[in-house]
Amino acid sequence: MLIESILRDERFGETMSHKELRLLYSMTLVRFVNGLVDQEQKGKYAKTVLTIAKSIGLPPWYVDLRHESTHERLPSLIVLRGAAVQAVAWLHDHYWIHNLNRAEEDDEEKSVKDVKLKLNMYKERRKAYVKGEKQDPTIYVDCIEALIKIIDEDIIKEDIIPLLLGTGGLVPTAKKKRVTAENMSISNDLIQIWTPLLKGLGVGYPSFASDLVSSLIQKLCSTDEYKLDEQLINPYAVFYAYTLLLISFSDSLLVETYRVGICKASTGAYTEKLGYR
Repeated sequence: MLIESILRDERFGETMSHKELRLLYSMTLVRFVNGLVDQEQKGKYAKTVLTIAKSIGLPPWYVDLRHESTHERLPSLIVLRGAAVQAVAWLHDHYWIHNLNRAEEDDEEKSVKDVKLKLNMYKERRKAYVKGEKQDPTIYVDCIEALIKIIDEDIIKEDIIPLLLGTGGLVPTAKKKRVTAENMSISNDLIQIWTPLLKGLGVGYPSFASDLVSSLIQKLCSTDEYKLDEQLINPYAVFYAYTLLLISFSDSLLVETYRVGICKASTGAYTEKLGYR
């Protein structure tokens, strides 16, 4: 009612008497205070309006204004107009902005869940196709297209790439399927599973390849998460991701940038495997 009263005043105030406008604003502000106070009346014993107003951060003069509007002479139009505008600002700062933030957080959480769901769906359908359980490639191609439709560059950087770099993404969940220091060969089935998705993301978002390369290098250089021992950065994570990049992206500069980056972050057998000493 607050905004409606303010707009009514702005549009039709010249055709209304001061008394009508004062009645309009007074009723609106009384309902404003009562609406906030009534929902906080909890417990066996009722609290005073002033006590509740202070507990929710509502300026005490609104309680006085309510009392005047109800039991005494109506406040002046100047006071009522100013009170209405400040009431809207108070609602914005104490309620609306918080509800908006929560709504945005809920939407963001829903978006992340949707991305995870579609990634997992792609993975399972692509697996079924690779194993020969399904003959129609559209079962996984549709997943790639559906994923591209719901994402943007921010989601690529903040959600897609971290999910791909995590266990269950480019790094298999089962340890027996991971590359080891002793054997850096990668299952062809695993490569087949992820290559179409990486290529599809590369086509849909030209910056995807460079963003993925940058994230991989940063992950290796800035954390100990993949440290296997004192001489070697975890080879199954790095070499697996490197091989997929090599297969999926034809940009030789990106591949070379990645190769140099990981060699700076790693020494020993892994570096030798890549052909750098």
